[in-house]
Amino acid sequence: MKAIYTPPTTSDVWTDAISGFVLPADAGVPTRLVAMERGGEVIVRAEGSGVAPVAGLEVELRGERATTGPDGIASFPAPSATRGLEHFVVRAVERPSLQASLWRLSASDGVHWFPRHVLSRALEVSAPVRLAPETPVDVRVELLARSAERGPALRYAVLDKEEAALEGREVAWRVSRADGAPVATDDPIRQKDGSVMVPLLGEPAGSFSASVVDVASGVSAAQEALLP
Repeated sequence: MKAIYTPPTTSDVWTDAISGFVLPADAGVPTRLVAMERGGEVIVRAEGSGVAPVAGLEVELRGERATTGPDGIASFPAPSATRGLEHFVVRAVERPSLQASLWRLSASDGVHWFPRHVLSRALEVSAPVRLAPETPVDVRVELLARSAERGPALRYAVLDKEEAALEGREVAWRVSRADGAPVATDDPIRQKDGSVMVPLLGEPAGSFSASVVDVASGVSAAQEALLP
């Protein structure tokens, strides 16, 4: 199934409907074009191996161009009718030898198109799906000793699967001494690389532990370190 879905901006779990087309695997190289008239339009379908639809193929009819969709189908407005028999040829733009012919006969008893193919479009389905916010792949935490540029600090990052920093996540952290006593922290400072630096207040030295949790997903990380 192929579908495009944009979730709403929320931190909750929700249920929504996802709609899309049920399609076979990518057919690869197109091997056949089939054309017909339907509802005042010339419909053309690009097919590959096993008559699977071929998407993204640019086709042309009398100077007009269109591109096949996920179901392998493109359409053109039917040319204005004239008396007698007319011949139409739909060609693949990059492969002119790949083409389909269609005839129209305008007679006293009406307009008749040949051949009379029946083209089936891909089945469209919709299903309710339980969704949740994006879950970070990794939460990283590090206790940093004092340096010439700053005091001791906790640094953490919430990353996606490409290891890019996720912004706007609600994060909770705790830093404590070996005896469990909490260590006070200052306001967090976001760094250019997307990580967050949390300065430790006072003059912390000795053995410390730190934990960070992404609130929405519950993903967490912890570290113990000896700060000089």
